[in-house]
Amino acid sequence: MTAGPEAAYRRLLRAYPASWRRRHADAVLGTLLDQADAEGRSAVSVADVRDILGHGLLARLHLLLDVVPGRVRAVAGTAALGSGAGLCLALLLLGEWLPPWAPPSTREAGFGPFLTVGPLLYAAWLLAVAASLLRHPRLARSLLGAATLAAVVLPHVVANAYPYAGVERPSSTALAPLAVLGLLVLAAPPSRPSPAVVAATAIGTVAAVGGPMLPLWLSGGSPFPVRDFFYYAYAHHLAVSAAVLLAAGLLAAVAALVARRPAYAGGALLALLPWAVLLLAVWRRISTQGMSALEPLVVVAGVGAALAVLGGLRALGVRVRL
Repeated sequence: MTAGPEAAYRRLLRAYPASWRRRHADAVLGTLLDQADAEGRSAVSVADVRDILGHGLLARLHLLLDVVPGRVRAVAGTAALGSGAGLCLALLLLGEWLPPWAPPSTREAGFGPFLTVGPLLYAAWLLAVAASLLRHPRLARSLLGAATLAAVVLPHVVANAYPYAGVERPSSTALAPLAVLGLLVLAAPPSRPSPAVVAATAIGTVAAVGGPMLPLWLSGGSPFPVRDFFYYAYAHHLAVSAAVLLAAGLLAAVAALVARRPAYAGGALLALLPWAVLLLAVWRRISTQGMSALEPLVVVAGVGAALAVLGGLRALGVRVRL
């Protein structure tokens, strides 16, 4: 066997973290070279490249995730699963369907009976919740992965522009926290979530997100059709929703610390990240509309949430390495 394959394999093994390479690289390299020799190959195969790079990147991802204890990630993932369900329900019921008494939408086109393609994403998330509670973790993670990917990709592939003709997507203000919620769920260790926690966080999120919109929905949406209001106008109302959810999460974390359950406290704090993202997204939107009065509130709340998360993790002995 020539030095060519060995050098190529060593380069490929750099996909793994340094700590893994120190322990396993020589043994794996020997196995790869023996296999190539038995097959009469003088070059690295395509399958080897795929497997080494894929497993190496997964090893790096697991190393990154292990910065936060698995129990903390499990608690945050359960809370995020329920919060995502609540957010999807609020967006679906108040953002996509009009009450019979509401004036017609100004949109010239939609997605069937809906305003946007959002219901496809929301349905995937809600089905994932059902699959997770019914002990079908692979199906649940596949659906959540699709929903999270859609939340990240849609703002880049579907443009919303006046006069609102053609297929549209939900506002990035709504998609940003949903993407972070999905990442928190996917980062959690595979396990069956607590139905009670999922239900409680879902109900709380529906109330917090839907509350500011419900009076408008009931009144018929004057002066804006309710769907236009929900997705595109007065986005600063969602700052109230984010503030309520941040406050609820902080109270839950304090209660867990008082009860001497640090993993629950850390999970509650970690689950605040999506709502900090929502505040930042609202800040970005109201800044473009010239609504500067709320900017200090949004900045302080966002920074406070980030510091709360980092402080809570530090109190648990977690050290974040960048």
